[in-house]
Amino acid sequence: MPSKTKQPAFWRQHDVIFTSNLSTGDARAVLRAAKAGELFKIREGLYTPYAEAEWPGVIARNRNDILANLFPGSVIGWRNFFLGGVPEDGVIYLTYSYSRVVELPGLKVSLVAGAEAQAGDMLWKDGKLHFAGEARGYLENLASTRGVLPRSVGQDTVKRKLQTLLGQQGETKLNTLRDQARELAPALKLEQEQVKLNYLITELLATHPAATRKGVHRQPFDQARLTLFEQFAAHLRANGMPYVPSVADQGSALTHFAFLESYFSNFIEGTKFVIEEAIEIGFEGKVPQSRPKDAHDILGVMAAAANPLMRAAPLPAGAGSVTYVKALHTTVMKDRPEVRPGQFKNVNNQAGNTIFVHKDLVQGTLVAASDQLESVPEGIARALLVMFILAEVHPFDDGNGRIARLVMNAELSRTGACRIIIPSLMRDEYLDCLRALTHAGEPAPFVNFMVRMQAWTATLPYANLDELVRAVKASNALEENRTQLRLLTPVAPAA
Repeated sequence: MPSKTKQPAFWRQHDVIFTSNLSTGDARAVLRAAKAGELFKIREGLYTPYAEAEWPGVIARNRNDILANLFPGSVIGWRNFFLGGVPEDGVIYLTYSYSRVVELPGLKVSLVAGAEAQAGDMLWKDGKLHFAGEARGYLENLASTRGVLPRSVGQDTVKRKLQTLLGQQGETKLNTLRDQARELAPALKLEQEQVKLNYLITELLATHPAATRKGVHRQPFDQARLTLFEQFAAHLRANGMPYVPSVADQGSALTHFAFLESYFSNFIEGTKFVIEEAIEIGFEGKVPQSRPKDAHDILGVMAAAANPLMRAAPLPAGAGSVTYVKALHTTVMKDRPEVRPGQFKNVNNQAGNTIFVHKDLVQGTLVAASDQLESVPEGIARALLVMFILAEVHPFDDGNGRIARLVMNAELSRTGACRIIIPSLMRDEYLDCLRALTHAGEPAPFVNFMVRMQAWTATLPYANLDELVRAVKASNALEENRTQLRLLTPVAPAA
């Protein structure tokens, strides 16, 4: 990466710079910096301080910002609708004012001439970009298209998606979708596709009346929780979040990170050790005779966080989510037979005034909720959604918070992003933000808090355990008095 010592302050903290957003003077400064080799031109109006070899990563981290600025007014949809607006095989489809294929490093943007954003399409950030709404997404994907990766998924896939939707949310949902599509189709010039959608929905409702009205072929679920998850997912789709790359994904740094992740995750649940004692447990296997259960909690979470395969295996959608969480719980709680490792709760549970999903609705709610994951961008957005789902379902007798944070971090590791650690000092704020989302449906405090925690996590020196402990102590992370102390960013040791 080039030196930034001579760069004006306004671009020092940015992966990408859009000259269209700058004053005339600043835009000229960018052009001078590019001519001097301090910035690099990816394409007209788009600059970065990173050399060409790193451009695919730059594009991936800032994809939605780039799409919004290069193609203002566009709508992400077509087959990408079913992926939550993320590329497939490096291709993303945008409805725009004209048709063209634009090649960016690591990303092919296929522009499709069509209607601008409509009612039901979801706004992203400053309004320059939208995600296709549900009715639009289904209509577009019934269009007849060709190519190696056609822009629509086709009728068979749409039918399977409708079957899933029917099983999750019932007859009313499909009827509402049909009504919305009927109103929207003329503006999109997709009247023929609306006829196809109407036929598919009519066929499904006629051939599966028992499943729709009596729930014979689907498990019962917590409808209020699913509505809350849908609202949270909509917020995550509409608000971009930074990409923070992993800082400890191999060797001793990975192990040290896994230890610290386990240490603080267990603290949130009330398992408190002096950090030096926890190090003896985690790295030397010294289990205190007076606290064997607590020690096994430290070891269980650390083992899952350090396992090269498990730490990056995301929660699958559908029925596979049940097998996944049971296997993860078994791994973490294998030395705690009293909490019935790998078995869903048989008694309802709650924390304070938060009553979690009823024991009889756990499996159905988890399966239905997991199908929403692909509707949000992968990375931290999807990670926060899956964490919240597990926290709200609370499927086990014990270990639910630990499992929820492990599953969150697995999604982050899968995408090469930094995992999130919540230090002791921030425990109460973390729980307060979760309660605001649960009881008031307010997602912003939780999202903003977790983004801050990821940024802080990435600043710690994981390569050396002694340096890591010193940095953690110096940052006040081990403290508990949030009213008198604040979380500090560790200072890098002198070279």
